[in-house]
Amino acid sequence: PENEIRLEEECFKLFKNKPLQKTFLTGVRPTTPDRRPFLGQSSDQPGLFILNGLGTKGLSLAPYLSKVLIQWMDFGIMPPPEIVASRFLKGS
Repeated sequence: PENEIRLEEECFKLFKNKPLQKTFLTGVRPTTPDRRPFLGQSSDQPGLFILNGLGTKGLSLAPYLSKVLIQWMDFGIMPPPEIVASRFLKGS
């Protein structure tokens, strides 16, 4: 609330009116403990692949990782080990 009031005051100084938006939505950014994305395949659902954990680098990494995922799905070319989801499994 205190920050909201301050924001409103600063907007009034800058624009000579109150801001139009007073509510804000937030979301959770998908990331991993080591801050690297991961690709994985479900052991329960054959053909179900996962690409997640891109965090703040989603826009820049998505094209490359999408290509890596397609190569895995279509041609069986495994992704680099540093982005394979199984790195989080004990004993891997």
